[in-house]
Amino acid sequence: MQDPEQMIDRFSRRIYLKDRVGSAYIAPIRESNRILRSIMEYLVETSPNNSSEDWARSFLKSFLGAHKIYRLLVKSVSYEFLINLYLVYLKICQELFFNYLQSVCWHAAIKINQMFRSSNNIDLHYSIEDCFTIACISIYQPTKIFKGFDFQDRSSLEGYAFNTLKRVIKNQIAKELKSKIN
Repeated sequence: MQDPEQMIDRFSRRIYLKDRVGSAYIAPIRESNRILRSIMEYLVETSPNNSSEDWARSFLKSFLGAHKIYRLLVKSVSYEFLINLYLVYLKICQELFFNYLQSVCWHAAIKINQMFRSSNNIDLHYSIEDCFTIACISIYQPTKIFKGFDFQDRSSLEGYAFNTLKRVIKNQIAKELKSKIN
């Protein structure tokens, strides 16, 4: 069973990049959001047997099915309050899911940066920060990169995200290089 405190931290902390004073590299810094922390504390307390993977899958499912539910609400409910409440719920799911996968974004960025750094082609030398930004943008709108994720398969959401993000980063860099040539 996972440590509840680590699980709460994983979902409630956002990574931002900061220059390390006196060194030549950027470091990921985690900053906590107290509202998201309170929400995760409540969720973990009420469902202590759920793992981080369970919560992440739940948030992703909510997000992937959102357009269908939203259309149903708009068609059948005349209460704007309920629609707005649903949108707030989706925003919370999005933020928690994003925070959960930001460390995966960081590791994918490092992997791609190392791969490109070993190349002799100077055009392929993209910074870790650029790779991290590309990955984070993709994760923040997860419907595109997770549309092929199989919820029935018990494979890791993190593993799927890591491999997909590496491909997304490489494709984005290739697209940018192609546009420079044209």
